[in-house]
Amino acid sequence: MYLFPHSLTEKYHCAGGPRQPAAKCPQSAMENSSITCSCTATDMGEPAGRLVWQGADNKTLLVGAYGKSTVNYSLTVRNVDNGRRFTCRLEWTNDQSKWKSDDAVLDVLRKSTKCDHCS
Repeated sequence: MYLFPHSLTEKYHCAGGPRQPAAKCPQSAMENSSITCSCTATDMGEPAGRLVWQGADNKTLLVGAYGKSTVNYSLTVRNVDNGRRFTCRLEWTNDQSKWKSDDAVLDVLRKSTKCDHCS
């Protein structure tokens, strides 16, 4: 009988895990416009992790497949999205207990509503 000294899942527990993912979103967008944010990881861990987009209160917005190094999240910008934080999270264990993340914050621009007859 042959015993393996360490499982592959233990590789990153001592090494500190894979590199931090990168969240890329426009810093600002016009209200009612469409934007796409990308979450990218150059190192998915071993075994390969998955990328997750989270919104307010850590609500899960989108979950990528294990091993997929880029996950895009698209939305139509609303005024309530102003100051909203989007989190790109890399989870690399089956129970999601190990993760690293990067954030992006959205600034919503509103069209001017100039009134010619107002004082």
